[in-house]
Amino acid sequence: MPADKEVVSATTQEEMIRFVIDERIRELACTGQRWFDMRRLSNDPLFKDITYTHTLGSKTWTLSPERLTLRLPAKILQQNPGMPDTP
Repeated sequence: MPADKEVVSATTQEEMIRFVIDERIRELACTGQRWFDMRRLSNDPLFKDITYTHTLGSKTWTLSPERLTLRLPAKILQQNPGMPDTP
């Protein structure tokens, strides 16, 4: 258990939301919840300019908004030939 409670110094709604999101990243690491947060925030007008990047060595990858969509299973697409696949 934490020894001290953290005092939130957010003065605006956006700062408070960012504090909560940062806390969720730490608290829910390795639980699969991060993707859902990223997906939800990509549709939020308050966070429209947010980008997700990952750097490994000298290479950097940027996640595009299309990658925050789950692909439809092949079986569903086979059973519904007129259904377009997600990008």
